[in-house]
Amino acid sequence: MYLNLTQIAESFGVSESIVEGWIRHEGLPHTPDRGVLLFDRAQVAQWALIHGLTAQAGFLAPETP
Repeated sequence: MYLNLTQIAESFGVSESIVEGWIRHEGLPHTPDRGVLLFDRAQVAQWALIHGLTAQAGFLAPETP
């Protein structure tokens, strides 16, 4: 499942510019596709785990019982 820039930003509760900074400086995995940045959910989850980040909402948030 691929997510877009807005979905990633919302999931972590940060701005899109922060996510763009993560791409440039922290190696956040992404795939450019016709001018749009796409993010593989599994790759982002692994990257976040390594960087000590937890999604707050959206597609990456931990499931609640």
